[in-house]
Amino acid sequence: MSPNLWESFLYNMIALEILLVGGGGKTETILVDRLTTLFGWLTNEKKAKWENLISRLYKLRCKFVHNGMLQDITINDLLDSDMLLANVLYNLCALSNTIKSKSDLIELSKKIDARRVLGMKMIDRPKAIKFRTQAYTKKDLEQLENSKHWSW
Repeated sequence: MSPNLWESFLYNMIALEILLVGGGGKTETILVDRLTTLFGWLTNEKKAKWENLISRLYKLRCKFVHNGMLQDITINDLLDSDMLLANVLYNLCALSNTIKSKSDLIELSKKIDARRVLGMKMIDRPKAIKFRTQAYTKKDLEQLENSKHWSW
């Protein structure tokens, strides 16, 4: 919970990095790869949608963290980062028998990605994995903008 939109956005991005990034490499690329691996089946394994979304959010995060520019962060950016984080957290809890640590999550992601690259059947993806979105009306967005209290 935060009194600032940008602060909530930053907390979401930090949480995604903590949960999904490890083992070296470019953070933006790792986030795109891991989120695509976990949820790419929603877009028939096409990375473009995920790359665009994650790259946009990560660039906003970098503009804020490295240059202090927070004016470009919108309610939609916060809601997108909320959606990603909430789905990662939900699946980590739902799959706690399979994923017991960050290294388990990273290992699962690497196995699934390797099978995708080789064109093999996705037998390693947990069947219980889910991805949920929420539709917001214009009125919902206006209420969120005016609430000045950000949480998911």
